[in-house]
Parts: sequence; C-alpha cells; structure tokens
Amino acid sequence: MARIIGVRFRQAGKIYFYSPEELSPKLGDHVIVETRRGVEYGTVAFAPREIPSESLPAIIKNVIRIATPEDDRHYEENQVREKQALEICEEKVKYHKLEMELVRAEYTFDNNRLIFFFKAEHRVDFRELVKDLASTFHTRIELLQIGIRDVAKMLGGIGICGRPLCCTTYMQGFYPVSIKMAKNQNLSLNPEKISGMCGRLMCCLSFEDDTYTYLNARMPRKGDYVRTSDNLEGEVSAIDILKQRARVIVNLDNDEREQRDYAVSDLEFTRGRKPDRKFKEAVAQAEANKEARENERLEKSMERRKAHRSSYRKAVDGKVTEKDFSTLANISGDGKESAGKLQSGREKDAKAEGDARRRRRNQAPGQHADKADRTERDKSRSRRIEKAARENQERSLKQLEDMDRREQNSNMDHDRG
Repeated sequence: MARIIGVRFRQAGKIYFYSPEELSPKLGDHVIVETRRGVEYGTVAFAPREIPSESLPAIIKNVIRIATPEDDRHYEENQVREKQALEICEEKVKYHKLEMELVRAEYTFDNNRLIFFFKAEHRVDFRELVKDLASTFHTRIELLQIGIRDVAKMLGGIGICGRPLCCTTYMQGFYPVSIKMAKNQNLSLNPEKISGMCGRLMCCLSFEDDTYTYLNARMPRKGDYVRTSDNLEGEVSAIDILKQRARVIVNLDNDEREQRDYAVSDLEFTRGRKPDRKFKEAVAQAEANKEARENERLEKSMERRKAHRSSYRKAVDGKVTEKDFSTLANISGDGKESAGKLQSGREKDAKAEGDARRRRRNQAPGQHADKADRTERDKSRSRRIEKAARENQERSLKQLEDMDRREQNSNMDHDRG
C-alpha cells in the first residue's frame, strides 16, 4: 500500500498521482509538483489515501511543497503574462501569414517553458515563427496542434441543454461516439440536434448507450411480426423504448386493421421475424376491401353532387321544378328553404315588372317621355335585372358551396368514426 494524493492542473483535467510524504494537503489545496514539462502549480483532486501499489505507475514523484501565498501571486502573474504572450503570438502569426488559429498560451510555473496551443486544418510549418517567438520571450517555445474537441474543452461554453459543456466541467477525457448510438436511442439524425459546440457528435450520446442497448434487447423491432395477449397477430409500427411499450397493427376478424398499444410483456415475438405469407395476404385483402368501400362512397358522393349542381343551375335559370325542390330537400335539410327563397325572389321581380308595364299603359300620350328618357329607363331597368340575376347567382353558388362543405364534413366525421 502507498499513500497517494491526486493532483489536477486544469479544471476537469486528468488526475496525476503524487506521494505527499510527510505533508498532509487537503482537498482543494494548491501544491507545487514536478512534471515532465517542469515545475507546475496544481490543485489537490483527492486527499491522501492508501492505494495498492499494483494499481500505481512504476515511478511516483513527490510533492515539492504546499503552495505559499507567494506561489499563488506568482501563478496569478503568469496568467497575466499568458494573455500578453497570446496577443504577441497572434501578431507574429499574421506577420508570417500562417493558416493557424491560436487557442491558449500557458507558462510553466518556473517560466522555463511557454506553450502555445493552436488548431489548423492541415500541418503548419512554424519553424520561423518559433525562432521569432524565442527571440521575443527568451524562453523555450512549444507549439502544440490540438483537435476541435480539445479546443471546446479549453474554451468552454454552454451546450444546447443550457448547461456548461460536459468536457469542461467534469470529463477527464474523450470517449468514442458513433452515429449508431443516436440510432440506438431513436433520436433525430439531424446534425444540428446531435452535434455539440465542437461540431462533432455530442459526448452525452455515450452516457446512456448501455441502458438503451439493454432496453432495446427486450423490445421487438419496427416491422416485426408479433402475437398479442388477446390472441391477435399483427405488425409492430412503433416502439417506446423507455416505457417498454409497442404499437401494433393487428388484424381483426372482420378484415379490419387497428392500431393498439401493448406492453412488451404482453407480446410474443422473435426479434427480426417478419410477417409470413398468410399474414401479408390478410393485410392485402383488408387493404383491398377498404379501397373498394372508399371507391363506392366516392361514387355516391359524386352522384349527389351532380344532382345538387343540376338543381341549383335550374334554380338560377328560373327553370326549377317541384322535382328539383324535392332533390334539394333530400340533399340538404335546408334545400327546400333555399329554393323557396329563389322562387320568391323571381316572383317579386315579375311583380315589379308588371307594375311598371301597368303604369306605362295608364299614362296619357302627351305624358310619354321622349326617346332619350326611354333609353335611359331601359338601361336602368337592364342594370337592375342584371344585378338581381347576379345576386341570385351568387346566392345560389354560396348555397352550393355550403352544401358541399357540409357534405365533406359529414364524410370526414364518417371517416373518423
């Protein structure tokens, strides 16, 4: 057994093992340790504990000291120098016309090394840049090219869930993520919905993949042939993985098909089993019967519409008969009332025209208007007649549209029933 503490140099960074020897640092304390890059300033990730020597690396370095207030001030000064160094390096990159984007600059605690992290689409020849930076900062310069996921981890941000990025808050490393995980969880394959800030597949897709894999193994697949607890057979049309339920299109005794929801425990199935020939024939017959009934309903509907339009055309033209009245009444409950209104309108027009003729006959010969007045009266009368006919036609067409709409609504209600 060895007494070990864990030290982390970045938030959500990898934890390294160190031997505290006689020191007793607490969780969250800052310590000075030696790394392969030099002396570094780190944070205690877990307090001293006993760990079996077999699970530890061969070489365990010792903690130099617990950080003092002077060490804390030096670390803060280094952070200010890092920002200044990043600005200077950006100007040098523009001067050398290099296709690279700087992400962060880091000083080691002893200032013996300055590291620049950058991202680029291709390899970059930065030898001249390194020479220029070394002559400026008078220390050892390193340029490290990192991937897009590491950039997101360093910069941080807010994910589409509204929380800080997982890689920035607690993930110590990255795990393989594939599109199969999104399919396994029945998620939308829209790249905008399953991609993170880095433009890659979201790391959280792998968090619940094991659970979904276990639940999917107990579920039938979409399109599988199953037998239900009420002794019906059907085809799975949809599944709910978390609720462990499936929607099945079952065949009834009257050649009808119906969608029903079942719990997985109420189904008998073999994963991957597709409908057999008998089931497919039954489904095809049910579809054919449904199509025949639909065609018959449409033919009757067309016949009713033809009779309806014919009766209203006669009503508009003034040739409506009692038979047409009965046709309208049979088609719609208010058909007789609508036709009666049209007939009464024509009777009023005929009565007004007869009154005008009687008035003209009763006038004395000397009182007749001249030819211009008669022409104007004729034009006015023609306009009135045309207006009345147009209003009657519009009223008739409106009635026709209302009846068609009611008929469509009744058909829709019948379909829903």
